[in-house]
Amino acid sequence: MPKKRKQIDVMYQDGTRGKAIATGNNAAWVCNCGNEQLLLGRADPDNATNTPAWVECPACHRRFSVSSGGAGQQDAMEVSEITTA
Repeated sequence: MPKKRKQIDVMYQDGTRGKAIATGNNAAWVCNCGNEQLLLGRADPDNATNTPAWVECPACHRRFSVSSGGAGQQDAMEVSEITTA
């Protein structure tokens, strides 16, 4: 059965919030710098394929992390900006 899409928060370091769409442990959002390229991240990094635990906006170089609910919960619950360019 396919996973349902849900809307989750994007938390920026300046205190503003945005929205992301999450399906399972994946999330997609647009950076608030104005770049329209969709960013895609996952809640749990894939060590087998060396996928990093963060996503960088190609326009402003802000980095984001997708977090899960923890305690065995792997679904994406929130996106957080972890560094600012």
